[in-house]
Amino acid sequence: MTVEEENPNAMISGTLLLEDVYIHTLFDLGATHSFETPKVASKLSCVLVEMDYKVCVSAPVELAVTSDVMLNDCSIIINKREFHANLVPLEFKDIDVILGMDLLVRHQVSIDFHKKEVSI
Repeated sequence: MTVEEENPNAMISGTLLLEDVYIHTLFDLGATHSFETPKVASKLSCVLVEMDYKVCVSAPVELAVTSDVMLNDCSIIINKREFHANLVPLEFKDIDVILGMDLLVRHQVSIDFHKKEVSI
């Protein structure tokens, strides 16, 4: 995985493999769920399912957005290991997928912000 290090204080992002599609990914410790853009969803074989609840997402510069669907059980490759994630569709710029605490905790992913490294 490559990590962008242009700004030493920036969040960790890189390129991962999601069902044979290379995606620009952000690791976000502030996100409770994981997300993907609809343009990525159209390239995947994951099944879109309705959730029993709505996820409300807000950001400092945008209005809150809600979703009650997710792509279920998508295969993601991190450091040559396969993981499965549920991804909530959400439109954003310059990034394809945001991996949140749901995936990071479930798979015991460690992030070293000083070294800009993600390890499993």
